[in-house]
Amino acid sequence: MLGYLGLKQVDTIQVSIDGVDEVYNSIRRGSSFEHLSHNVRELVDLCKGTQTAIMLNMVVTKENHSDMASLVKFAAENGVKYVDFTLLNLAAVTFQEISYYKFYKSVEFKSSHQELEMAINQYPKVTVTNKNFATHNSFQKCPFPWTHFYITWDGYLVPCCAKPFPKEMNFGNIREKTVLNALNTNDYRNFRKMWLANTAPNFCHNCHFLNIEPV
Repeated sequence: MLGYLGLKQVDTIQVSIDGVDEVYNSIRRGSSFEHLSHNVRELVDLCKGTQTAIMLNMVVTKENHSDMASLVKFAAENGVKYVDFTLLNLAAVTFQEISYYKFYKSVEFKSSHQELEMAINQYPKVTVTNKNFATHNSFQKCPFPWTHFYITWDGYLVPCCAKPFPKEMNFGNIREKTVLNALNTNDYRNFRKMWLANTAPNFCHNCHFLNIEPV
């Protein structure tokens, strides 16, 4: 696909990654970090001289938080300019208790966070986003009503990627209307009005934006 597009229409290629070396292998069972590393280097080489950026995305959990600094180092050593960290979102994880979020206030996590800050200073060519993990119990901390949208495989526009369940909530199907029309339905406008009033719908009940105090 990249060869066909010539990268002219690709702004960012984001790669989900859960850690480095054995941490990655233990989480993505059956995968190979060595294989992933090779593919990342291939992507970086392919994007040289173009406007396409490579970003590594890590969902930070109890299993991989200690690898945050290592991932920044990996990015620097392989020519990746961007790394994004985000908290585990329990919006659609029904088997996990909300108390999981307390981990992000723990001494153990704060230690890993300090190591991340040191790595950021050590590798200034890597731009790290969402590194402060600061969030209040507020629907208004959520960017999705304004800056993101997510379309399911079968065409439904849903509130966010953390809970892509159109049967619970959706704003229409782009197979039946254009994306712009779907983004401006009455349902979507009412969703944004709830954001302005800082009143989250039940759909968002377990989201980390609503359940974590600042780190």
